[in-house]
Amino acid sequence: PIHRTNVEPTMIPSNRKDLLGSPYGLLLNELMRSPDTICRSIIALLNAALAIDTGSVSDEDSSDFNASVDIILYVARLAARVESYIVFALLHSQGRHDCV
Repeated sequence: PIHRTNVEPTMIPSNRKDLLGSPYGLLLNELMRSPDTICRSIIALLNAALAIDTGSVSDEDSSDFNASVDIILYVARLAARVESYIVFALLHSQGRHDCV
């Protein structure tokens, strides 16, 4: 954990093995134990986010994004981060990641 190492990860997932025992490693543990649950949940979130798409980026009298755009972007970033963890777990299990 960060309070023991005084280091925050600069890359997700981290290249430092000592940070994998921290909360940053919890998702890795879940991906190793029940990857179907995580993947199905992320896909369901993506489908739900896309279902609320209104077809326009902003409302007529506004220069800001409408709420559906913010939700879609948030879920897309979340899915991309989870995908990074999945790639890390696969490469690590094959012994092909930099931290191995």
